[in-house]
Amino acid sequence: MDTLFAQLADDTNDTFYTVDPRWITQNAQQFSGGFPGTVLYAMKANPLVHVLEALSQGGINHFDVASLAEVQTVHNTLPNAVQYLMNPVKSRHCLHEAYYRHGVRSFVLDSEEELSKLRDVLPERDSTISMFVRYAPSESTAVYDLRGKFGANPALATQLVHQVAASTDWSLGLSFHVGSQAIEDGPWLAALDDADAIVRDTAQHVRHLDIGGGFPGNYLNSMSNTPDLVGRVCEHIQTSPTLKDLNLICEAGRGLVYGGMSLFARVLSRREHSVFCGAGIFGGLLSAQQWLQFPARVWRDAAPYAGSAEATFNIFGPTCDSMDRLAFPYTLASDIREGDWLEFQSTGAYSVSLRTPFNGFYADRIISLPS
Repeated sequence: MDTLFAQLADDTNDTFYTVDPRWITQNAQQFSGGFPGTVLYAMKANPLVHVLEALSQGGINHFDVASLAEVQTVHNTLPNAVQYLMNPVKSRHCLHEAYYRHGVRSFVLDSEEELSKLRDVLPERDSTISMFVRYAPSESTAVYDLRGKFGANPALATQLVHQVAASTDWSLGLSFHVGSQAIEDGPWLAALDDADAIVRDTAQHVRHLDIGGGFPGNYLNSMSNTPDLVGRVCEHIQTSPTLKDLNLICEAGRGLVYGGMSLFARVLSRREHSVFCGAGIFGGLLSAQQWLQFPARVWRDAAPYAGSAEATFNIFGPTCDSMDRLAFPYTLASDIREGDWLEFQSTGAYSVSLRTPFNGFYADRIISLPS
């Protein structure tokens, strides 16, 4: 904690992150304990070494990666981890390096073009390869709907399963993704019904089922009971004679790490009901541009500060771009002033990975709290 207090007293820096390894480790243990399969961590949510090490301490040893850079980060941090390259579009160089240099054996596709590429680069008779065919869910109520870019329709997915089975010795799986911050089980259940139909239509070639990510975190405007959600989804799988015996995996990102970090931003100016601080949508709070409201509190004199009264404020980042404004107003101490700090909590997911150095502002200091 001495390092945290030193940062709060440092007038040369206007932003920094804190990482809570204990929270991440405990949450990983709880999530894994409630999921009857293999939990992959989606690297895109937060690639910090502090985070990967805390997840490993919590029993997470399988990782969903999308690029060669992510493959290398996992390999360098946790050499014995198992990696799944679950981006439906990959370069030939990335495929070659992932397979031959880093030992990746699990991949995904959603088109005939990608299948052709995979067959060119990977050995068709390597039965240690697992190939997942990704299909698009029929519905999504997630905060971020991810169906617009990837996923074959069920008919094409069925065709691709047949093609892989006929031309390779690869082990086959299905995958889907209902979106990010999915707080309702309906889209998962509908997607699982599609999986049931595809498996029945493909002569039982499918051995694995990846139900993707989307497991939510808790924010001021978006709350969910993730253990209950996971339980309902997995119960639906167990009631299906077609799906219940498949090897089950998921790609949890936000749900594993959302509460494991805070972003501290110094108050640079207060003008009536507007607060300008050291971080905004370009500096780690992109999700607050229109989707999510992070919990926040004021710090003064190296301690949380509530004040004697509250008022509502609009929050702006430090850049010269007028878009650098959080979508949601915040109720804070009414006497908030220059030199105070705002702690944006629950920024463990899609904050570090989406920050930019736009306009010369960049949150590059990371403090790991005692575990």
